[in-house]
Amino acid sequence: MIRKISTVFNLKEPTNVKEFRSFIGLVNYYRDFIPQRSHILAPLTSLTSPKLPFMWSTTCCTVFKKLKIALATSTLLPYPNPRLPFIIEPVKLCRRERGMLTDDATQLVIACVVFDDEG
Repeated sequence: MIRKISTVFNLKEPTNVKEFRSFIGLVNYYRDFIPQRSHILAPLTSLTSPKLPFMWSTTCCTVFKKLKIALATSTLLPYPNPRLPFIIEPVKLCRRERGMLTDDATQLVIACVVFDDEG
């Protein structure tokens, strides 16, 4: 895990659209774990435009650093530690009925969330 974090911190700023898209792919892969990801990315959207040249600015640099920190320190799901006890909590199942999302308390729980004691 520490090796992955140091790899993210050591990422160099992209020098072209291909490198930038590669980085954005990494960010988008973890999109559910980066709060306000689309808001943070907004200043960078013009970098992928075919009508504009790739121009890396100080704003881009600031956003890039902010995203690297978010990738390395956010609530990304780590691998569970097999040495710690596991906690299993049932997940409430829902189903769609006539366009409405309803609780389905009569069904057997077939999904669960598993995490170790560290959270």
